[in-house]
Amino acid sequence: MNTVKRTIKLETIGLSVFAATFLGGLPMLAGETESQTRILLMADRSLLLAGARIAIDVLVADVEDLQTFQVTLNVEGGAQGSLELEQIVIDESRPEYVFGAGNALDVTNVKTREAGAVQLTNSVDAAEPGLLATFLFRASRDAAGTFTVSLAGSEHTFLRDAGASPIECRTDSTLNVAIVDPRKARRAERE
Repeated sequence: MNTVKRTIKLETIGLSVFAATFLGGLPMLAGETESQTRILLMADRSLLLAGARIAIDVLVADVEDLQTFQVTLNVEGGAQGSLELEQIVIDESRPEYVFGAGNALDVTNVKTREAGAVQLTNSVDAAEPGLLATFLFRASRDAAGTFTVSLAGSEHTFLRDAGASPIECRTDSTLNVAIVDPRKARRAERE
């Protein structure tokens, strides 16, 4: 598959460890097909009480020759209050971590909602979903409505192969987090 590349140096996004070659909104060329590699968002729940915490795993599936990743999450919506990022965890001890134990240099930045890692040894293939990072959010005490969590665009969310070339991937995964009124939740439990 032929891809069109643009190269930039990432100096201001907080993950200066990485220099990136990325796909940037260019139309597909004749004969190209949509990538099967995808970055997915999965949460430990979809309903959340105001003030409660939610863990959102960022996973990659159907990828070959993965050497580097960076993911950035956006949060929008809600009727009031906020869904604030408290912590980002790249847990090498989890068996589903895409790079395995002790073989990667990773970096996180809560302020910019970014996580990234570089595999220091061989690149990896992952047919089944492999964990990239876990983002831990907390709903404010006054939060209400539904918040949408999504992956940022290709300049902030990307995969690279062993040659530092971009790996074409789908980043259209979104997750809705509905904030439930605690009084209504208690009433429903009693009924």
